Amino acid sequence: MNYNFYKDRAKYKDGGQHIRYSKASKLAGIKRKSLVLDVGCREGTLKEYLGEINYQGVDIVAKNEEIIECDITEGLPFNGIFDYVFCLEVLEHVRNPFFVLSELKKVVRPGGYIIFSVPNPYHYREIIGTLINYDNKQGHIYSFTLQNIITLLQFLKLELIDRCGTYFTEKIPCNNKFFTRSIIFKVRK
Repeated sequence: MNYNFYKDRAKYKDGGQHIRYSKASKLAGIKRKSLVLDVGCREGTLKEYLGEINYQGVDIVAKNEEIIECDITEGLPFNGIFDYVFCLEVLEHVRNPFFVLSELKKVVRPGGYIIFSVPNPYHYREIIGTLINYDNKQGHIYSFTLQNIITLLQFLKLELIDRCGTYFTEKIPCNNKFFTRSIIFKVRK
């Protein structure tokens, strides 16, 4: 993993993250007092959308006391204890997304849920960027189609429960899975 690249980008703000967080929390359907892990959490803003929960964040750069500094490509320091694990807009940045998904599966309790999102490769920004061979400033290594995600989930024996879109642009929410900027998945162990 290009550790310095992501440390340098630690202050980057995604203009649509509030829509993504809102939709991910709604899709998760979290029960009160649940134990939640937020992988790749940045400053832990997702917590504000989750209600009354027990929260733990991990990120490549710890920005406050609720966040453990951790390179997820080397594994997570937990085993089967979380009711919900979030991993929003992370898998496309890691060299081995299968390993990271298997780590998410490891840390969620049996019957628990993993909520993750990836950019939609069919969104107009991705298509135009590919056509003009734009500079990859976001550090994306992978692009995932629905078929890729379903295959990864089958390999890991994770059950796809639901999915939804995030937004068309940072100011326009969008549920349509074709036009949305990214797709959020809810899976069960």
